[in-house]
Amino acid sequence: MHTLVKTSIPRSFEFMLGCGPVVVFAARLGEELFGCGGACVLHHEAGDNVLLVATSSEKINTTGSEKDGCKQSADDIPIKDIARIVGYDKTIIWYDGALENIYGERLISRITELLREISPKLIYLPSVNDPDNGRATAGLAIVEAIRRSQISCCLAMYEVGAPLQPDHFHDITR
Repeated sequence: MHTLVKTSIPRSFEFMLGCGPVVVFAARLGEELFGCGGACVLHHEAGDNVLLVATSSEKINTTGSEKDGCKQSADDIPIKDIARIVGYDKTIIWYDGALENIYGERLISRITELLREISPKLIYLPSVNDPDNGRATAGLAIVEAIRRSQISCCLAMYEVGAPLQPDHFHDITR
């Protein structure tokens, strides 16, 4: 039996603030901050439970910056501090090596099981059209897991490095 899926692209996801659990997927830890970190803060402020799932323990590449003669990088900031600032209620990091580069049954099944358990109302995921192979692969696996789990939710894809043409800008200036 085939299910008819209604697809629509909203002009804004503000109607989702305060509607329930939000899952944020990242191919590598920290990429979600560039793609949808501000939106995560808004969800947290609206009372949504925000769960971060990084499909790899690999961190984003940083060159560091000089500040008062000290070299600083993303590694200097513990994930618990980032979680507190952004508002993640829970952080899951899959320490399976470079799992984001492996599109397959193992990754899809793992994501499907997690989605069925949480039943999120909104999922932020890397764009399947992202020029980075790891992010695109993770995005494809997440889309397939959503299809298999048959949960009813909204999807918001984000880009990190070289943004594609956006169909929506979320105002986080507050």
